[in-house]
Amino acid sequence: MEQVNGLGGAFLRARDPARLRHWYADQLGARAVAEFDGLTLFAATPAEQGPANTWTLSFLVTDLDAMVDQLRAGGATVDVDPAERPEGRFAQLRDPEDNLIQLVEPPSVQRIHSAEPTAVRVLDDEEPTTTARHTGWRRWGPWLPLLLVMVLAVVFLATREDDTTAQPPRPSPTPSRGTTSATESDAITVRDVGERVFGVTAGWELLAHGPDSVVRIELAEGRITITDIPQLRSSGPASLIAGPDWVMVRPLDDVPGYLVHDGEPARELQGELGVGYVFPGPRSGEVWVGHGHAGSGDTTVLWRRALSGKRVGTPIRLPPTVSPPITSDGAGYVLASSAGGTYVARPDGLRRVTTGQVDAVGPNHLLATECDERARCGHVVINRGTGKRRPLGGTVDTTTWPRGTIAPDGSVAAVVRDDVGNRPILSIIDLDTGQERTLGVSVRGGFAQSGVEFSPDSEWLFAIATSGALVAIDTETFQTRSNPFRLPSLSRLTIRPAN
Repeated sequence: MEQVNGLGGAFLRARDPARLRHWYADQLGARAVAEFDGLTLFAATPAEQGPANTWTLSFLVTDLDAMVDQLRAGGATVDVDPAERPEGRFAQLRDPEDNLIQLVEPPSVQRIHSAEPTAVRVLDDEEPTTTARHTGWRRWGPWLPLLLVMVLAVVFLATREDDTTAQPPRPSPTPSRGTTSATESDAITVRDVGERVFGVTAGWELLAHGPDSVVRIELAEGRITITDIPQLRSSGPASLIAGPDWVMVRPLDDVPGYLVHDGEPARELQGELGVGYVFPGPRSGEVWVGHGHAGSGDTTVLWRRALSGKRVGTPIRLPPTVSPPITSDGAGYVLASSAGGTYVARPDGLRRVTTGQVDAVGPNHLLATECDERARCGHVVINRGTGKRRPLGGTVDTTTWPRGTIAPDGSVAAVVRDDVGNRPILSIIDLDTGQERTLGVSVRGGFAQSGVEFSPDSEWLFAIATSGALVAIDTETFQTRSNPFRLPSLSRLTIRPAN
């Protein structure tokens, strides 16, 4: 059940708001616009612009959309202010006695949870502990009676353009399955290898991107579908994101990206999905679309959008202090570096997961490198569900920054390090013992949705070799298995879970 987080203020109508605002500032030292550890005070406005009541009760909420849905399900009439403002998002309703109530969702950049990494619960929707969250409230406790009579009023903007830019209608599907060993169209080639690939029986699939194609590998079916796409107009990084029946290729530059529905020709991304950079969302079929670049001095905003381009839920806001690059955290949100370490950024704020750097990401764990006051550095495994941290033995070389991913079962991490010849080499880190072994395979490295991926059952590790070939590794023996099929040159790889 959604609950309010605290009292945001009491609002009074004022015939002369400027005079009353100055009175409180001059006589009581209370400013009309201020920030008190998350409590936001707004400037007064004329009485005729305010609500019909002489006063309004305001409550702070973490997820305005969820609270509004809950209230409407209970029969309440709730008006949501469509404006997205620096102060946050607003809604209003009336209680059974016709008293006006305002709900305020402060912007996430004003809330940085978990000042200490030991307190983090990065996948948990619960707020931090009372001790962690309310230090500021205790400090301002003597002011609460004053805050309840502060002269404030909120001006609601009448309308906001509803951003529901949609993709063009999908063309009629092109059959993706043939009865022969290979079928071809102008843009799609389907090949049946006649047997299960690597003995896989589960329904998960490999999806890969090459210079001029997207490849779908259905291992349990023994089927490969190659769809032609135009070459990207960028030589920089790109996101490869798998949806329930589609795959998206989106460069981080402002150049065209492409969408490929299963069995259909590629289409250029349009509307809100056609610009900005994209990261996987927390739900299948949703993505984060970013505008503004980390380190540019401006707040970076990532909106969660459906494939139609329509906004879904609350955005992620990254403060100007975030350093590039922003990367996927492997669980539907993003990682950002800033003062004091590395953070997971979500709609409800930033949560610091380490004072150091994140080396590998997975759906259930993170692997970080942290250093003490003597600059001795070591690996730390962080459980994303509980926030528990477990140091691994030994020291870590910090002259190179590994990029990698963690098996879903948390047994090992696969990281890519640059060797003495600056070749990216694949290594395996045992997350129980901390021992690292180099596999001697030169691969394209990176975080999730880049070049190294574990299967959902943790039994296989896939990577893209620097030659562009697909590398399949059995995680029981860590031996490379030969592929029973021919593929075009590849550069990016991701996995679509079953169902």
